[in-house]
Amino acid sequence: MWIAYAVGQAELSLFLVLRMLLSKDASRSGIEAHMLLPKDFGIPAQDRIERSLHSMDEVVTLSGQMVSFCKERGISARDANRLALCVEEMAGNVIQHGFDDGKPHNLDVRVLVKDGTVILRMRDDCRKFDLREKTEKWKLDPEHPEKNIGIRMVMRVAKDVVYTNTMNTNNLIITV
Repeated sequence: MWIAYAVGQAELSLFLVLRMLLSKDASRSGIEAHMLLPKDFGIPAQDRIERSLHSMDEVVTLSGQMVSFCKERGISARDANRLALCVEEMAGNVIQHGFDDGKPHNLDVRVLVKDGTVILRMRDDCRKFDLREKTEKWKLDPEHPEKNIGIRMVMRVAKDVVYTNTMNTNNLIITV
């Protein structure tokens, strides 16, 4: 049994090395080049925007691009404006509050249109921040109605919000 295990591992290793040598894709690098996933994950390049953001100026620029991006793909002006609000509010919060610890951070934003639905995915390496959990705690304060208004608005306009924290990475998916 132990010999069969060792032989199986050797065959698997040989297969992986051969596959890596024979299937070079110049447009992909690292482990991505060897994954058996479609390069575009089923969404053509013209139906998605991918950006790494590092400043509020970049957030505002991306937010402004969302309206025309959505309208060009047949998304209603209402949903396009909602998406712009979500991008500006959520990405802005990550830049302002997640990047404030003096360490270098990354914020990657992907917006895609699939079957007439707009999906915003944000991934950052800042401290854990579960939007859904915070929203439940941040109910409207009659004495300070402006407090946390941006996040409350995002939660109201979103059709669905999914948050996961995996390997110290926040992953937020908002469907508009």
